[in-house]
Amino acid sequence: MDRKDIMRVVTTLLVLILIVQGAAVIRADDGPKPAGTAPTAEKRPSVHKWTLGSDFDLLPFAQHGYSSGGFIGRNSWRLCDMMSSRTAPSFLVSRGFADRRTDSYAGQADLFFGNKRKGLEGYWAGAGFEYWRNWIRNVDATTDAKYHDFMLTAAGGYRWKFSRHFYLDPGAEGHFVVAGQSEIPVSGRVYRQPVFVPEASVKIGFTF
Repeated sequence: MDRKDIMRVVTTLLVLILIVQGAAVIRADDGPKPAGTAPTAEKRPSVHKWTLGSDFDLLPFAQHGYSSGGFIGRNSWRLCDMMSSRTAPSFLVSRGFADRRTDSYAGQADLFFGNKRKGLEGYWAGAGFEYWRNWIRNVDATTDAKYHDFMLTAAGGYRWKFSRHFYLDPGAEGHFVVAGQSEIPVSGRVYRQPVFVPEASVKIGFTF
């Protein structure tokens, strides 16, 4: 089993854990009620309950990779964890180099704004910390050079719920290198790691 297979297994296990947790919450909320109990205001759906969910970014699939994660949220706050693997587009790679691949592991906190913020809908902004494991190749060589980065991330987007449990969440991110190698030797050349790396995402997900 190679590294990508292990990553897919870990991602699948994470999604399964979130599904089990969500099912437990649903069962607890939908349990039998005592007979003769009069309806009260507390029985209406509350936006103050904890929300669990998972999503998948569609763009990395076009870059021979994947991206998935889970989140827990309440009121207007959302805490996320994400794993991804992708190959950078050629226009984001310095001349003379190719196949810059990145496996990333991230944690992020997001805050929603507007009238629907307590339901985790609408515009949001967030920040987080990421660990990147990278590979890059000299165009005149066949072997990769490996290097690591620690990143601070600023992000924003708009989350639109098109049904009770499913949503679309396009966004943009900026990643800033805070630690790691700035110059990486690659088969006789030196690759200089950009301090800032932009990124876009189009996530589709579901909540419990």
